[in-house]
Amino acid sequence: MTTYNEIIEDRYELRSGTWNVFLEKISNEGHSVILKRPHKTTHYVHDSYEKAVETILHHCSMYETYVKQDNALGEYLSSDEGKWGR
Repeated sequence: MTTYNEIIEDRYELRSGTWNVFLEKISNEGHSVILKRPHKTTHYVHDSYEKAVETILHHCSMYETYVKQDNALGEYLSSDEGKWGR
């Protein structure tokens, strides 16, 4: 079991162990990754610390693209054309 201080940033969180979506620790096994976007949050649990870090690095490299996508979706859904999606 790898232990480390949890990392909580604006774009992601890395927590030792398995955490549920209510941020309750349910196991000491694994590495929980929470990826944050303007309109979405995604939770992953990896067995490998290296895989967890790889997931975070990919998310951070794509973050600006994700923000643009989320903003475009928000603009569309708030328009007359996109009102069906509200």
